This record gives sequence, C-alpha cells and structure tokens, in this order.
Amino acid sequence: ERLSLSEHNAKSNDDTFCDSDERDSKIAPKQSKTVAKSQILNSGEMNCIIVEDLKLKGLPVSLCDLIGDMLDSVNGDLSNDESYQQVIDIRRDLQLMLDKPSKFLWNLDPKLSLRGLERNDEIYGRDDELASLRNCYHRSRSGNSVHAFLTGPSGTGKTLLARHFGDYVAADGGLFLSGKFDQLQRCRPFSAIADAFDEYCNVLVGSVGSEREVAVASLLRQALGHDAVHLMKMVPNLSMIMGDTQYNSDEHCVDAQERLQYLLCRFIEIIAYSTKQPVVLFLDDLQWADPASLAVITRLLLAPSSPRFLFVGSCRDDEMSENHPVWNMKETVEQTGVNTRIFELSSIDNNTVNSMISDLLCLFPRRTRRLADIIHLKTRGNPLFLSRLLVSLGENGLLRFSLSRRRWSWDEAKIRSLRTPDDVGKFLARSIENLSPVISDALCTLACFGGSIHLSVIEVLERDVGLRLTNSLESAATDGFLEKVDLGYRFSHDRVQEAAYNMLNSQDRAKRHLKYGLALCMRATLDDNNGMIFTAVGQVNRTGPEIIYSAEEKSLISASNFRAGRKAMGLSDFGSALKFFERGIDFLHNDHWDDDYEFSLEIFDCAAKCAYAIGDHEKLKLLSNQILVSARSFEGKLNVLCYTINLLCDASLLDKAIEKCTWLLSMLGVEFSWASSRDTTLILVEKMRSILSGHSNEFLLQYIKMKDHSKII
Repeated sequence: ERLSLSEHNAKSNDDTFCDSDERDSKIAPKQSKTVAKSQILNSGEMNCIIVEDLKLKGLPVSLCDLIGDMLDSVNGDLSNDESYQQVIDIRRDLQLMLDKPSKFLWNLDPKLSLRGLERNDEIYGRDDELASLRNCYHRSRSGNSVHAFLTGPSGTGKTLLARHFGDYVAADGGLFLSGKFDQLQRCRPFSAIADAFDEYCNVLVGSVGSEREVAVASLLRQALGHDAVHLMKMVPNLSMIMGDTQYNSDEHCVDAQERLQYLLCRFIEIIAYSTKQPVVLFLDDLQWADPASLAVITRLLLAPSSPRFLFVGSCRDDEMSENHPVWNMKETVEQTGVNTRIFELSSIDNNTVNSMISDLLCLFPRRTRRLADIIHLKTRGNPLFLSRLLVSLGENGLLRFSLSRRRWSWDEAKIRSLRTPDDVGKFLARSIENLSPVISDALCTLACFGGSIHLSVIEVLERDVGLRLTNSLESAATDGFLEKVDLGYRFSHDRVQEAAYNMLNSQDRAKRHLKYGLALCMRATLDDNNGMIFTAVGQVNRTGPEIIYSAEEKSLISASNFRAGRKAMGLSDFGSALKFFERGIDFLHNDHWDDDYEFSLEIFDCAAKCAYAIGDHEKLKLLSNQILVSARSFEGKLNVLCYTINLLCDASLLDKAIEKCTWLLSMLGVEFSWASSRDTTLILVEKMRSILSGHSNEFLLQYIKMKDHSKII
C-alpha cells in the first residue's frame, strides 16, 4: 500500500496489475499489435464508457467515480486531480463509504439545497474539548465537579459544542438546563437563569401526574414552603408544578437577594435528588450577564449542598477586559477551593475545514482539498464564516449541484479570485443588504430587540405600529438568517443580529427604539403583561428624554419604568430596579413635585430603598436629600430617615445611629425617660432579646399587630 499506483503500473511483468489488453495478448499472442495500440490509445474513452455503463446499471455514482479514478490512475493518467496517487487513498475512500454510506456511498437527492449545508449540526475539530466536558460531567457525580468556561471569538462554535455536550448528558440520563444572555435584553432580571429553570418546569408540567412530577412537586413544597412565591416570580412555570396555593409574599425581607440565591440552590438540590443524576446548567454569552445574575451564579458554584451540579458558561473573551465581572467571579470561587477549567476555542485548521466541507458536500476529502484551502484562507477557519460563505457561493452559482454528475461542483478559479471581507460581521451585513428591502428592514427591526423576539411583541408591532413582519420573517427563516422557535423567532447566530443592528445609524436606532417602545408600553399597561413591560422599557430607555416632545409620552415612559422597577424589586434584583427608577425620574418634567407629588414621592422613595439595598451610599444620600427637601409631611420623610439610620449602623457609627433613632422616635411621639447612649442601648437590646427568647415564633406572629400606620416602617 505504500507503493504509488505509478510504481505498480511500471511493473508490467506482474500479472496482478496487468490491464485487460495485456491479459488478452497472453491468451492470443497472434493478435495484431496495431489493434492493441489502438485500444491503449483510446483507454480514456473506454474508461468513460465503462463508468457510464456502471451508472446505468444502478451502481452508486460515488462508487462508479471511484472505479473511474482507479482506471485513470492504472492507465498512467495522473494529470487528473481526482485520480488516485496511492493505494492507501483508495482504502480511505472505501472506508468512508462503509463508515458514512449516507454521505459517501448512496446517490444524493438532486433537490438538495444549500440551506441544508448551512444547517449542518455536526461539530468539527472539537473532539478533545467534548471529551473533557464529558469527564467534567462524570466527575460531578462524585461531588468533585470541575466547572467549565468555554471561551473564544464569536463564531468559533462554543454554543454548538455545548449543545452536543447537552445531547450526551441527556442520553446519559442527566439534566441539561440552558439559557442565553442578550446584550439588548439586559434590563430583564435574571433572564438567562429564569429561562433555563422555566423551561425545566415546562417540561415537567408536560409529564403531569407522572411519578417524577409528583415527587418533585412534593419535595419543593416541603423544602421551599411559603418562600416559594419569591422563586415563582422569577420562574413563572414553577407555579404550575406547585399548584395554585396562595403564599404570603413578604416584600420586606432583610436580605431578599440572599433569600433568592438560597432558594435557587435548594431548587437545584431537589432536582438533582429527584433525578438521581447530575444537573448541568449552561449559560451562553456570559459577557452580557447582569450583576444580579452573576451573584446568583457565584452562590450556585459555592453551594456545598449541590454535589451533583455542574456549571458550564460561554463567553467571548476577546471582547472582555481583564477586570470583567465574569473573571472576578471565577477568581472568587477558585479562592474558596472550587475547581474550574477554561476551554479556549479558536479557529479550525485546514484539515478540519476540509473534513467539514467534505461532509457537507458528500465528497471524498481528496476531492475537496483544494476548495477547502481556498475557503480556509478566506474565512481564517471561522466556522460561522465558512458556513455562510458556502451558502453565498451557492447563491452566486460558484458552488452548484451538477445533475449530470449527480454531485457538487464548483469554479475554483472564480472562487479564488472572489473578493470577500476579512470579517464575518461585514460579510453578514453585505449578505443582508443583498436581500429584498422588505426582508432586510424586517431583520433590522427584529435586531432592535436582541437575539430573539416573542410572537406577542410581533403582534403589537403589526397591530399598533403598522409594520408587516410575518411574511418577511418567514422568508428570512427560509434564507437561514432566522430560526423559528415555539413562540417566536431568533437569529441563527449572534453575529447575524449584530450585523443587522449595525446597519442602522444611531439616529435611526433611536427613532425605532422610541416608536416600538411607546407602543409596547401602552400595550403592557392595557394588558398587564409582566414580560412585555421589561421589553418595552428596554426599548424606550435606549433613547433619551431630550428627543421626547410629548408630555404624555414622558409620563408614560416614567410610569412604565416605575412599574418595571417594582417588578424587579419583587425579583430581588435591586440593581436593575434602581436603574429603572432612575430612568423614570429622568423623564419627569421640571414641576413634578408640584404637579404629581404622590408619584414623585413614591418613585424617589423606591429608588432610595434600592440604593440602600445594593450599598450605593452616594446615590442614597442624593435621593434622600431630594425627599427631605420636597416631602410635604414627616410621614413622607420617614422611610429615607430609616434608611439613613440603617446606613449608619452598617458603617458601625452606632452612636450617631442611636442619636438619629432616638430623635426619630421622639418625632413619632415616643419619648424616653433615660439619656440614650451606646451602653444604655446595648443593655436594653439584650434585655429585649431575653424577653423574646421565652416566646415561640408562632406566639409572636399571633401577637397584637400595630395599627398606627404612621409608625409602621
């Protein structure tokens, strides 16, 4: 097999490699030498006739072509790029026919479209990474988890690698939960985490009444109890598992964020216990994660009570600084002994590109080698760029399916000379520009909402804004720019969304965000749609008060931000809530304290509470001063005064806190006969603690409640 075919051909005295003419000459030595020479001179034509006869008899085209290439090689015709050079090459092709008959043996469907090439879900060049992820998964069974971070530029296949890993986990009986952060949907608290757990609950609801569903529901009720309501706000489908039981929602939890993190850890622990298998949580695009979500992830990684838990996150490390919150989170958990590992995904090499194109075109690697080298040079081995370029070549007729040869063919010279951008984003933008104006504009509209859009949002845009999107989005999905999902559409890749969004200039973006946001704000107000309110304010907040000319519009945006802030507080995301309240304040008109006093006091008070909750003392001071100056009554100032006292306690300024508290109580009509001091106060605190220790929680909860609302804080 190490000998080349030309060397075999040179051994003419070996009967094993003699052609038919030589065998005939040995049988009939008196035959004319002139006829033999004529037959040899026409061997190329004879080979073609033989191969075509084989095709007519129904043999697979690929097998016929292999025989033809072998005949060309045996006859010494090595000028053909498709002829064999060594016997080992023949063996490789035959092995591919055995291993992948659907690709390399059976005839291709003439109706095959290039769209099928683009949607190939196979993974190439990531075998080592996939094997390592599987090892991390099996280690999590014993509680020795090694949490993984997939890093690399956009388009290198991080999400596809995670998807294949998820298929392996599911096949092994494990649970694979996934969510995705979005740059334009960061205003929605815990978006990726909520989607991951909500989808699990949705799947579990589909098996309602099953042994597993009943067991999980029972465990959740026992473990979460009345606190389940706080988790239901984040994971709405959880209420479908736990039933319609109404729980008392305490909005004044001492540390609501800590409570939510604890509940999520318990949720994962229960899931892992009920399935008896590891739970894998994959979160995509961590570079866009909000601070509250990163805090939850940190808590999940540090939780000692979830031994069968594995976290996998992906991010574009080339777009992140060294001090990015994701890296700070990773360093924090590693300092406590948590094991993590980074998988760096880069561009794929020439051989991998050739394997990918060979599989896509269902042609042997030796046939696609030169094409693969050209494609690799133009795309620099970026899998996304490679896939889109192949589709573009097909659309321009440079890569086509030959009906006569029943296989893919291409114009190598034209492909080599083709001018292509050196960046996949620019290439995608040009591809979108080549679409019809209606489809291109629809993609730009969708891009304003991030990587995906819900059908309810499309309905509002069509009904209230007058857009015509459905048909265009269907066409874009057919063209491979979008994917249809259960309740909407999503871009086939982040870079497609970014390319469409970058086609809009800053002024056009602002106008679109404002127009879409106002329609959604109005609809969210009428329909009381919880999810839509975050989408609505996410749109209008990308504009500024300076471009709003209508007082009614300013009032609507301010009220919508207030409503979103209240919902974010209910989700224990005080950081996002503060941003909503601040944006709502930005849209208030100059005389708002006089014209809309109650709303002004409420939005400032909520903002101050959030500033205190996240420890932003400077903002708390600024907001408190506004209330202390503008509030019309002492009761209106009461909350911020309490926040100030708590702030003094947090700063260990107990003397000032006691002094402020004593003054506040005196304003409420509660006078003390003793002089307040640190020592006196501590003695009284210990005395009260001793009195309370003699009573159960049930007794205290049934005690007479305060009725003077002016003193209830």
